[in-house]
Amino acid sequence: MKPKQPKHEHKFRQSFLNQWFLCPESARRKHLGLTPPESNNINLVRGNSVHGALEWFGNEWIETGKQPKLEELLERGCNEFYLFASEGDPFWEQHDPDKVRGAVGGNLRVWYGEVLPELERPEYVELFFDRVLWEDNDRIIRLSGTCDWVQNGWLVDWKNPSRVPRPQDMWQTKRSNLQSHVYTWALDTPRFSLCHLSSKGTDDTYDPVADVGWTHMVRGSQDHDALIDLCLSVAVQIEANLPSAVKQWDSWYCSPKWCGAWDTCRGKFLGDNPF
Repeated sequence: MKPKQPKHEHKFRQSFLNQWFLCPESARRKHLGLTPPESNNINLVRGNSVHGALEWFGNEWIETGKQPKLEELLERGCNEFYLFASEGDPFWEQHDPDKVRGAVGGNLRVWYGEVLPELERPEYVELFFDRVLWEDNDRIIRLSGTCDWVQNGWLVDWKNPSRVPRPQDMWQTKRSNLQSHVYTWALDTPRFSLCHLSSKGTDDTYDPVADVGWTHMVRGSQDHDALIDLCLSVAVQIEANLPSAVKQWDSWYCSPKWCGAWDTCRGKFLGDNPF
């Protein structure tokens, strides 16, 4: 009797699925540990600092029943900035730390003034999940992620882009955003929103250019069935153990600035500074 082969086990983070559709080959290499860890950059510093401050705010609100003051939030954001911004990082040679720190403060100010009035006391902040999406005789697929803000059946994720996307540019996000599919499936609620925060403030003044944008989405059982089908297709391609996946060039991600696989992929031919 032929021995039964062990199941394929797949553990997909939502961020991995996003990367797969930016470039399957880059995602494959990262999934297999064939690319170096992502290096720090101003986008990570800005985003992590804002996320850390808002996580603190939400937990304080949950534990005390009271909203911290704006000054306390700004102080927390400044502390988070110094936590994530190392003086030795080479990108500070091209960027002014005060401007990045100011953008953190500007994002938190506009969040406090324009977003907070729309929110209720959260049930959870930074809620981690790890759930089985699919299991059969051949494979098991788990999905994991962390939801920034959960309140009364509404899931919210904070984004910190360099500029807030225009509403007319968000049609593709509303149609196909993977994060909304994964999170609403995992946390069993249909409502998901992206909150885009952007500011050009300095560390001691508030620049009125600061902006907020919302992208609201609703996902149901038919969307989650499609998500299962999509994840199965990714799993089958990984199980094939091919030496390469499709290399996606027509994306902002295909660049030495962003892709950790660049120097062993397209970069072998174009070099480190082709654009």
